[in-house]
Amino acid sequence: FHLTPLLSQLRMTFPNMRPNIQVLSYKIILNLFMSNKLDVLFYYKENMTPKAGISFKEIQRDSFVCLIPKGHPFEAKEVVSIQDLREETIVLCNPLNAPLSTASFQQTLLKHQSSNSVLYCDSAEIAHCMVSAGLGITILPSILCLETPKLTTVSFEEQTQLSFGVFYRKQNTNPIMKRLIKLIGK
Repeated sequence: FHLTPLLSQLRMTFPNMRPNIQVLSYKIILNLFMSNKLDVLFYYKENMTPKAGISFKEIQRDSFVCLIPKGHPFEAKEVVSIQDLREETIVLCNPLNAPLSTASFQQTLLKHQSSNSVLYCDSAEIAHCMVSAGLGITILPSILCLETPKLTTVSFEEQTQLSFGVFYRKQNTNPIMKRLIKLIGK
């Protein structure tokens, strides 16, 4: 969703481009990128150890928010705290597919929740469905949250700063990829 402006600008320069955008588990995408089957990888900086020839360009800083159904009592709050969550059912995403700080935060959160007040799912998309259905609430990086007629977000007290951006190979000569990297710098 945050890629829309970049793709629109690229399309102006390269009207015939045909991007292949995939949403797969992070480990699959990382393997594809590392084996040179993808030109770029959009993700959190912390999830890849520095590698020779691979650069990172930040698109935006990110932090955690609480995703809730519209009408939830938290909607009236400016900030939700860990203590506020004690009486809530929490939807947690698979830590193997989450940014490292999200997985770490989820472990901290589990210390404050009873085991019968936690539901698990495999992705942010499934978490959205579960929250929208009223099964619970979730804490996610803001870039992964969609506000819809049924969902909204509230700031969360844990303000770990995450760096979301693009990983790319410096030696890649693809003109579309080079233009994308320049657009991100604007």
